Amino acid sequence: MSGLTEDLPWDAISPRALEELLFALLEEMGAYRVEWRSSHASINEADGGRDIEATFSRPTPDGDLELETWWIESKRRDRPVKPGVVKEGAINSTSYVGVSTFIVASNSSFTNTTSDWVKRHNSRNLGPTVKLWDRRRLKSLVETYPSAAARTLVSALSFSERCSFLAEYFFENSRVMTEPELREAWSRRVEIDNYQFLVAATYADAAANKLIERPWMAVASSGNVLRSLIVCLTSLLGKVLRGDSISNDLAVKTCAYTIGVACAKLDSETVGSVLDDPYRFLQNSEPVISSESMSVVRQHLFDPCRSALLQDLASRCADDCARCSTDYETIDTKENFWGHFVGEVDGNPMRLTLINEDIPCAAGIELPEGVICPLDSIGHTDSNEDFAALVRTVIEFRVENPSGQYLRLIESTSLGEGAVAAINELIAARLNARDPAPGESGNE
Repeated sequence: MSGLTEDLPWDAISPRALEELLFALLEEMGAYRVEWRSSHASINEADGGRDIEATFSRPTPDGDLELETWWIESKRRDRPVKPGVVKEGAINSTSYVGVSTFIVASNSSFTNTTSDWVKRHNSRNLGPTVKLWDRRRLKSLVETYPSAAARTLVSALSFSERCSFLAEYFFENSRVMTEPELREAWSRRVEIDNYQFLVAATYADAAANKLIERPWMAVASSGNVLRSLIVCLTSLLGKVLRGDSISNDLAVKTCAYTIGVACAKLDSETVGSVLDDPYRFLQNSEPVISSESMSVVRQHLFDPCRSALLQDLASRCADDCARCSTDYETIDTKENFWGHFVGEVDGNPMRLTLINEDIPCAAGIELPEGVICPLDSIGHTDSNEDFAALVRTVIEFRVENPSGQYLRLIESTSLGEGAVAAINELIAARLNARDPAPGESGNE
């Protein structure tokens, strides 16, 4: 994350923001107690002035634990910190028993005279060890403990820089975006042109089950959808392979949704080509994966994502198909589910139970004998281009016709109107059986 620490507002940082960063860094470094040593009322507006006290618990060679107390002074400066500031603080710290380390931290640097004085002071072993944390040291600490910056400095970045920081933080440290971060980004989604952020946000909302509420890929440009698909299949699934602390199921869900949006927004040949080998689309990438290895990667990484998408589409399409049957506890409305592949929607939970019948495909797709659903018929041996074309056909039809096919298909069969009433009665009976009246157990 070294490139991104350069973008943090070191010159423009306020005294309070610097103090808050130091406080957060000490917590991330493992201090079991971090306290302000002065109140907000006593802050020196020029450089802050809220001294921080941090207590660490360190193991001793014989297996015991001993406490180690640090004092930290924050010095927000436009120029290098001079020796007098450090000397005064170091001398004051010697008056307190138990302080082992005295640190002066600055967003700037320290003069050579200051550094020389610290070396001489520490060589005499007089009082606490004195350390200087200049901007370079703070950058290094932020790279090691990036969540401290996320909690404090990120809000000072521009929106574009913040998106970059949060995306890089996810891919390098597996840190999932928070609800406030997602809400704020969604409110400014028209400004987002960072495909890695889109993948990170999609993963976060897959975890929160809010992809229908915030369909990140559906509102992205076609170019960013293509780039996001490549990142999903390479970087995101690569994190799973490396054993990074992300969920395999959520990574697959993120990839499946992104594949679905790509099928809806891009031509089938392009999507099929990416699914065949996404690594060749990486910038400056050479074909280092053999065809045999690529076949294994597709089988164990990409095919589960295809299958997850097909299963999701099939179960939702069966919601309005008299040919296939499904039984949901809670689903989102048909309009919203199909819509979240192409645009923005509003969630609205509902419950349904449907019946199977041997009648035409609701999406109007020609089916060979023995095939119940086209989404179940396409296997791993079919080409990725054919897969993409099928997904696109189903999504396009369902976006235009999210409901109404169930009754249309039933009424068009020889079963006649009587079948509609009978099936609806059976649906009601099954719903009542699942939801007994108050006072009834439902188990007879």
